[in-house]
Amino acid sequence: MLKRMQWVLERVQGQRILDIGFVGKQGFLHTLIREKSPASLVIPLDLDTGLVKQLGFKNSVAADALRLPFPDNRFDTVVIAEVIEHVESPFLLLKEIHRVLKEGGKIIITTPSGWNLYKLFRNWLLVFRPFTPKNVVNYMWEGDDRKLEDHVFFFDPLTLCNVLRKVGFEPAGITTTGFILPIPLPSNNLLALQWDFYPFNRLSSTILAMAVKARRPTS
Repeated sequence: MLKRMQWVLERVQGQRILDIGFVGKQGFLHTLIREKSPASLVIPLDLDTGLVKQLGFKNSVAADALRLPFPDNRFDTVVIAEVIEHVESPFLLLKEIHRVLKEGGKIIITTPSGWNLYKLFRNWLLVFRPFTPKNVVNYMWEGDDRKLEDHVFFFDPLTLCNVLRKVGFEPAGITTTGFILPIPLPSNNLLALQWDFYPFNRLSSTILAMAVKARRPTS
């Protein structure tokens, strides 16, 4: 199991859990969430109607996460794992999640980090013409044959904290995982060493973040 998945599972809890964008890897993480929370109502939601139907999870919903088909203050936890980087309007997504979460409810996020040191070396510092389509696609993915349009942008950890606060969340924890140390070689390639411990893990490939819907002050 990937470390980011374990991190999510350690934080998922509550009577009602919403898993947005669950179809990746055939719903593997979603299956683990269900196994970890057998007494909870777990609702998987995704925009891909075909995959939602194909995977056939109980209580599945095919819908747009920018217009969630749920009432206000419905869920204890919302998971968006490897989702927000695909969304053209992340503010709208986070506002919708804020709306359907109960006060004190948690949002759990995993997403590629813009502070990925390996990619910054490979696609920015060591490239003479970083704006070329080939280099940009290679930055957004791990190969040139993937579609650039699918990944829209990458947050860095502090920008994500800022956006969460502007929407009405209070960050409760954030780190990164998957650090790769780039060592330039004479061949103009990079040797990758995986050092996933502090302080190197602050410049790793994946952000792991959790935030809480702020409680309204009582009069």
